[in-house]
Amino acid sequence: MLDRDFEELYLRPLTFNEFLLARNHEKLARIARFYGWRKKISPTNHKKLMNLFREYVLVGGMPAAVKSWIENRSLKAVREVHEDIIQSYREDTAFYGKDIPRELFDKVLASIPKQLGSSFVYKRAARDVPPKQIKEALKKLYWADVIRKVPSRGQGRDKAILNDVGLCSTQLGLTRKDLRQHPEFDYQGIAHQVVGQMLHACGDERCDRNVRYWRHREIEVPLGINCHWEYVPIELSSGSIELLKGIHTYMGQWREENDWKREDGPRG
Repeated sequence: MLDRDFEELYLRPLTFNEFLLARNHEKLARIARFYGWRKKISPTNHKKLMNLFREYVLVGGMPAAVKSWIENRSLKAVREVHEDIIQSYREDTAFYGKDIPRELFDKVLASIPKQLGSSFVYKRAARDVPPKQIKEALKKLYWADVIRKVPSRGQGRDKAILNDVGLCSTQLGLTRKDLRQHPEFDYQGIAHQVVGQMLHACGDERCDRNVRYWRHREIEVPLGINCHWEYVPIELSSGSIELLKGIHTYMGQWREENDWKREDGPRG
C-alpha cells in the first residue's frame, strides 16, 4: 500500500458571511452570522448589509471573482472571470465520457439559470434529445460539482441550481439596476439560487440530501432544510403571511401546532 503524500480538501464558493470578511466588514459579518429573530439590526446596518448582499448576488463567491471585485470594483472584470470559469467547465466536459456530446452539456448548463425556481424540464434544455441522455448529463455535472440538485420531499421532479450565484447572474445578464428594481430578489428566480446555495453550504461535504423542496399538487414550499431530523420549510415569496399558501398547506398537512413569524426589513 502506498502512503498518501497529499490531503484532499473540499471547497465551496464563499458564503455571504465569508464575502463580508473578504470585504473587510468584520462587524457586519458578526451581525449577519449571529442574527436571530429576537435580535435587532439598526436601519443603517440593514441598509449596508442589503447593499453588500446585492454585490454578493452579482459577484458570487468564486475566489478569483471576489479578488477581482475587491481590486478593481469593476463588474465587467468580474464577468470576464465568470466567463473564464464557465468556459473551463465546458472544456472539462470532454473528460466526463464520450457517450454525451459536449454540445449537450453546453445546453444543459445554459438552461439551468433559465429554470431557476421550477422543476428542471428536460425539453427546455434540449428538445430533440432523449430525456435519459439529458438526465445523465445532469448527473455528471452534479458529480463534477458544477451544479447542485434540490430534490422534492413530496411530489415533483428535482430542481437544479449552479454552484455559484455569481456565475448564474452572469449567465442571466443581471445588473445592479435589475436588483434595485426587484428588492425581494425575485427576478428570474435568483432568490432560489442564492438561498439554495447558502443552504447547501450549511451541510457536510457533497451532502445534498439536507436541502429539498416540498410540493403537493399545485402548492409548493420552494426550499427547505432538514435540521436535527426535522424538515424546516422556507418560503421565498414576498407579501403578507396570509398569502404564504405553501407554508400553511405544509404545516396543516404535516404538523399540528406551529407558530410562524415572517418579517421584512430591519428589526428595531
